Amino acid sequence: MVLGSRRPAGGRGTRPPGRPAGLKGFAYRRIKNDVRDAADLLRMGRLPETLNPPPPVRELRELVRYRAKLVALRSGLKSQVHAVRAKAGIPIPASDLFGIDGRARLEKTALVGPYAQGVTSLLKLIDELDTEEALFNTRIAERLQGHAGYQAIQQQPGIGTILAAILVAEIGDIHQFASPDRLCSWAGLAPRHY
Repeated sequence: MVLGSRRPAGGRGTRPPGRPAGLKGFAYRRIKNDVRDAADLLRMGRLPETLNPPPPVRELRELVRYRAKLVALRSGLKSQVHAVRAKAGIPIPASDLFGIDGRARLEKTALVGPYAQGVTSLLKLIDELDTEEALFNTRIAERLQGHAGYQAIQQQPGIGTILAAILVAEIGDIHQFASPDRLCSWAGLAPRHY
């Protein structure tokens, strides 16, 4: 078979353009560089296609992903508060140290010197991140107000506003998937073993 030719549609071993198996042959070429490989793949119709979502979906993804970064930062700061408490040897009996009751107990704890300064600084940063997260929650809710998919997915048990926003932002237009199986495969939820 000549490189770049295709078998008839539906024949055994037919692979649509852009599949990884069609790219394997380029791994061991003697004269190899990205420009040459890309040109050859484009010429043969094997250059993998990617989905470039429209600007509103990209903007929603940016909001949702940035909010997740804020939450991760805040979690790290909370862990540092626990670490400072442990270093000082002061246990605070509260199931949620950063809830109303736990926070009141934390502020009454008699920490001294650098321990007290560290916890005070960390609590200020946590408060700032709480404010920023609330701001991004509002922005995300405004973007998704009236979004049919956002409302529908929240009807599933265990899916609230935040997880629904993440799913809508990452999936984008659900109609780009021909079937639920395609969506599961794209999301990596349908592993197959050959």
